[in-house]
Amino acid sequence: MDSLGAESSDDRGDALTSSNTARRPGLRTRGIDRLLTFSDGVVAIAATLLILPLVDAAGSIGHRTVGDLIGDEWHALFAFVLSFAVICNFWFIHHQVYEHVIAYTPVLVVANCVWLLCIVFLPFPTELIGGSNRQGRIGDGLYVGTMLVATIANMLASWIIARSPELREQSAPRASINRAVYATCAMALAFVIAVTLPRIGLWGLLLLLAPSERIDGYVRERWHRRRG
Repeated sequence: MDSLGAESSDDRGDALTSSNTARRPGLRTRGIDRLLTFSDGVVAIAATLLILPLVDAAGSIGHRTVGDLIGDEWHALFAFVLSFAVICNFWFIHHQVYEHVIAYTPVLVVANCVWLLCIVFLPFPTELIGGSNRQGRIGDGLYVGTMLVATIANMLASWIIARSPELREQSAPRASINRAVYATCAMALAFVIAVTLPRIGLWGLLLLLAPSERIDGYVRERWHRRRG
């Protein structure tokens, strides 16, 4: 009887929590799986489109050897591999951000759509930086700028989720936007380098390889020391 009473009490508590969550204006608890499935599909299509310029180049190989083709198209090959890795990394981060999300708001959907817009747009600047007639700082700036907007949109989504516990599972770990902030700062610096220092260009993206976990741990440690 006691166990049944405890279970009934837990059920009432869960129902009350669900009721409170449902009463929040603009909150949507149904359809989150559709939103994430749609996002995954868009990312997969965008990643697939990256290969089309190389397929067209292979179709017009003519009397050239495969070695000649690779030598002529090495810029496009490099851009393809780079952008594919970028999209995969963005998808992985997106997966981490939404891993414990069980509901969404219209503002979160807008942030996600801006992120998807950048992912879909990325094949265009990829073609600019991978073409034989490279566009220099304009192409590099457009490429890194697209990634910067995507990173900002991802940071906004992380901020919305972190400030809205009702959007996440009750057992989810505490959400933090520190890594998203570090990534945005690094991407902004890479953008400035791309448009002002054409000799460095896309090499500024190496700033993203900085160990954000160690930086986050260092900042947290210093913060706790100051408060202590």
